[in-house]
Amino acid sequence: MQTEGDVLTIGYCKIQSQNDFIREWVPRRALYLKTILADEAPREPIGMCLCGLRMAKWRCQQCFGGRLLCSECCKNAHKFLPFHRIECWNTRYFQVGALWQIGLKIYLGHQGNPCPVTTPSPPETEGASRKSF
Repeated sequence: MQTEGDVLTIGYCKIQSQNDFIREWVPRRALYLKTILADEAPREPIGMCLCGLRMAKWRCQQCFGGRLLCSECCKNAHKFLPFHRIECWNTRYFQVGALWQIGLKIYLGHQGNPCPVTTPSPPETEGASRKSF
């Protein structure tokens, strides 16, 4: 084992120090920043969703690909993924959104659909007084 400055050399294997990694990274930092910021805006101008019915301005942070969807397609894609985080393009940046904003309702049981057997709420009787005991 030999020590050359701040680099430890073991046989033919050279172990880099933190300073070496920083020296490698600094010339590339503009490329890394450009790559990170490229994901913060749509790659193409906002257009129609793949369904062809509405404007695509919603994206999910957890779904693969980061594709833009309309509210209805996003709602359908997340019917069984209620913990995903979505964002809405507001013409300047992606603003944090929530699945309730696109109309997602979570139904427990019945494979995510509303219960087919619903009981109507009891009608209110006009003029009836409520007694409390």
